[in-house]
Amino acid sequence: TGIGRIVGYLSASSVRAECLSNMPGTNPLRSWKRGAWNNDDGFPAYVTRGYARLMLLRNSTLWASKSDDFTSFEAGSDADQAFTFPIAAPANASGTFLAMINHLVIGTSSNEFIGIPNTSSEPVGPTNFQIADGSQEGSAATRPVIAGNAILYVHKSRKKLMQFVQNPKALSETSYISIDLTARNPEILDGAIAGMAVQREPDRRIFVYLDSGRLIELLFRREAEIDVVAWCPV
Repeated sequence: TGIGRIVGYLSASSVRAECLSNMPGTNPLRSWKRGAWNNDDGFPAYVTRGYARLMLLRNSTLWASKSDDFTSFEAGSDADQAFTFPIAAPANASGTFLAMINHLVIGTSSNEFIGIPNTSSEPVGPTNFQIADGSQEGSAATRPVIAGNAILYVHKSRKKLMQFVQNPKALSETSYISIDLTARNPEILDGAIAGMAVQREPDRRIFVYLDSGRLIELLFRREAEIDVVAWCPV
């Protein structure tokens, strides 16, 4: 398999190409495949880094770069090469965010998933990766924030702030749940969530801004013996 960049149009059946890698020779090639990212099919919309790779998401497809080479997506079967992975989400679901805590977290409009290795004895690679179920809430296309060992994301209704975290009652470290942080005070969000940001010092606070222009503050500490989830308007 070779990679070429089209640099000139000659006719309906002939173009001029620049060799990028592995072109076998100068004879005409009969088999071609268009690159996955283009103006017609679209480009990746969400990005994060994890497992020493750059992770990209578009709709229900995940791309992982080569290990320790964030600019190369040349696929292969070697452990350090790039790979593409489909997400088994419903047909009408689309990706909404990517984030990394203990594992890769993939948000879609229908479910939350985690990307994990098949076996922990080997690094993540083309033959050692799987996507497992997390929760079934669905998220809005809003940038999440990382707070401690959890990811806070906006529910697909935009009327809830959710905490995605390992299930404390499960024996498996790959079991995750989503917790509604607005369940005890739903009236605090009198409009749709437009976005949020995190302040880490001197106390961890999450600032949530609504499409109405109002700002809501969440004091959030959930580690060890501390369990504080307190809302107030700003």
